[in-house]
Amino acid sequence: MKYLYKKKRLLLIGSVAALHNCACLAFPFALMWITDSITSGNYGKFSAYVVFAVTSVTIQIALHILLEKSVRKYTAFCMTSLKSGLIKAILSFKYGFFAESDRAEYNSFLINDIKMLEDKYYGQIIGIVKQSSLLLFACVSIFLLKPIFLAVVLAVYVLSVMIPLAFKRKIVSANRELVEANQVCTKAYDEILSGFSLIKAHNLKEIMYKLHMPSIKTANDKNAKLGFWLSAANATLAFMSILLTLSVFVIGGRLVMSGLLTVGALVALAQLLVYAIDPIIGIIGAKNSINSVRSVIGNCDQIMGYKEEVSVGIGEEAAELTGVALNKVSFGYSGGKNGENKVISDLTYEFAAGKKYALVGHNGSGKSTLLKILAGFYDSYEGDICLGGISYRRIPQELLSSKIAYMEQDSFLFDLPILDNITLLKDYDDTQVDEAVAKAGLDGLVCVRSGESASTLKLSGGEKQRVSMARGMLTIKGAEIILADEPAAALDKSGSLKFDEMIRSVENKLCIVVTHKLDKTLEMYDTVLVMDDGKIVESGPYKQLVSDGKYFSEMKEIRLAS
Repeated sequence: MKYLYKKKRLLLIGSVAALHNCACLAFPFALMWITDSITSGNYGKFSAYVVFAVTSVTIQIALHILLEKSVRKYTAFCMTSLKSGLIKAILSFKYGFFAESDRAEYNSFLINDIKMLEDKYYGQIIGIVKQSSLLLFACVSIFLLKPIFLAVVLAVYVLSVMIPLAFKRKIVSANRELVEANQVCTKAYDEILSGFSLIKAHNLKEIMYKLHMPSIKTANDKNAKLGFWLSAANATLAFMSILLTLSVFVIGGRLVMSGLLTVGALVALAQLLVYAIDPIIGIIGAKNSINSVRSVIGNCDQIMGYKEEVSVGIGEEAAELTGVALNKVSFGYSGGKNGENKVISDLTYEFAAGKKYALVGHNGSGKSTLLKILAGFYDSYEGDICLGGISYRRIPQELLSSKIAYMEQDSFLFDLPILDNITLLKDYDDTQVDEAVAKAGLDGLVCVRSGESASTLKLSGGEKQRVSMARGMLTIKGAEIILADEPAAALDKSGSLKFDEMIRSVENKLCIVVTHKLDKTLEMYDTVLVMDDGKIVESGPYKQLVSDGKYFSEMKEIRLAS
């Protein structure tokens, strides 16, 4: 069985279960002795057997409480360990691999599918461990009393194997359909919640309702379908066990009337057969439940099995990683390496260490994609990129990240206080943090509401970008390369000027900034690169580009005209 953690704990649960089952089996023998003492008129032994019965029940209760506590703690531990492993595995994904995946499917898997494993996987495995010893002890007890009744146990076993086989395909298929329906349903919820403002602005309430309600209904129908097939299999088994229990009394009654069996022994055998039959039905049912979540286990395997390609160590060369050179680099989202829809096309350029570069161009020209490639987010590109003469493919991602400060346009905030969002829970000198907060214009907000989480504060887009800017000021200090993808886009004029001042003050670091500005602000950059259709079509200092009257000038004229 996969994903069982701390198996010694499971062994301990099995030991406690065995003791509990022994106490359970003592009770049928107590009933046998009590019944036989009544029928024989031996009232002396009757009292002793009653005390024995009460004692066995008391021990059962105590062991049951201990067993349930152990089971719940172990199940919680396994679920925590599994979720921890999955989150750790997902966090190890390369950005490109994750970006090409469907986030809604991961949400559905982590929220809905994993929850199935608590009852239908871990709960059933532990159930098998508990019921196995009960089945074994019950069969031994039946053999000691009347071996012929083991035939009834064998009949139940055969039926318990045959009946689930008839339902197995239906159950597995129904569960697979439920997983798929839950994924679609989660996407529907995500669209409704994420696009709420758009829905309200365009009065799309009824349209969204009609669009997404079928998927929600389908998920509920698939859940009902799975429940039906599981109930049908269990009901069939229960019906057969009732018939077999009846046969015990028919056969046992004839033996009692023939003087071959005491009434007490028949009572004990009836109870022992329940202890033998129930585990068989339970174990087979547990296997059905485990089979029903095979697809979920398969998804766990897929996530846990992700292996990031390990870069070759570069040793002392790491200290010299500065300038960045691209050699015939091409990249496309939809088609991978050989995709026809190339966002970056045959790009060759060298970014010198310590210089400042501005990337400008129309929307869709490839600016943001180029920055993501330079940040190491994507590695499925053709050609080569070298940092200080060392190929990106040889540089471990952790080392690359330590060299680069990446500031993106979308300012994501964790549900943490403002200061924690700025420092990202890393240790910085208080003076550095205070300076970054002040330069980003956040000192008032931090002083008044420093303890509140980002979700409680309900920051505006501009305030979020100020947080991102303060964050960038801290990361810049330890980085050698600064990559900024329009982080000032949502800022007002004051905030935008603060960002420009931050870039202007940077010294001896390679800066590459994507910007929509085409004015004299670009004079602070050593080189302005103009991109179009995934290529650099023009480059040079701002004044030179203006005087040349080529592509950059045309862009500027179009911007002014609009």
